Amino acid sequence: MAIAAVTASVAEARAGLLMARGRFAEAETLYREAIQTLAADAEWSQHPWLDYVVTRLADTLLRQGRVLEAESEARAALLDALRKRGRDAPQTANNLLVLIHALLEQGRLAEAEALARAAIEVYLKAGVASDSLLLNMARTWLGAALVAQERWPEAVAEYETIQAGMRGDPGAYQR
Repeated sequence: MAIAAVTASVAEARAGLLMARGRFAEAETLYREAIQTLAADAEWSQHPWLDYVVTRLADTLLRQGRVLEAESEARAALLDALRKRGRDAPQTANNLLVLIHALLEQGRLAEAEALARAAIEVYLKAGVASDSLLLNMARTWLGAALVAQERWPEAVAEYETIQAGMRGDPGAYQR
């Protein structure tokens, strides 16, 4: 493993711990350090891990209420994922989740709904299990967009789909 990967891995792990403790500004600094390290290395700058770390940065910005910055970083990660893996890769759909959240926070409900539906479609095409936390996070964001648009029957149907899919893993459903 290259020194860049080790350095970035340590920064990312420390950032994750800080996120869990609610210390988002400190986590942001470490995610930016990991991104800079990976981006500067020829091998790792093209690796999907970089997109993931940028998405974690976007999530950190969201948690600090910096929604526009979060959207910008999430879009950058998504565009990079699309370039590297294409539209139909589950990893690309993973990159959508933080962007959907950012759009919901801004009240951009139609955009959030469309992207949530796209993420769900990708997960289903890829054969992701119905109890997948990521699939159900996309369904949760879709449900939230539908609720915000007062489209109650559609929202209820989405939440019922989540509940049915998670029956096999009650612990995950509870979380």
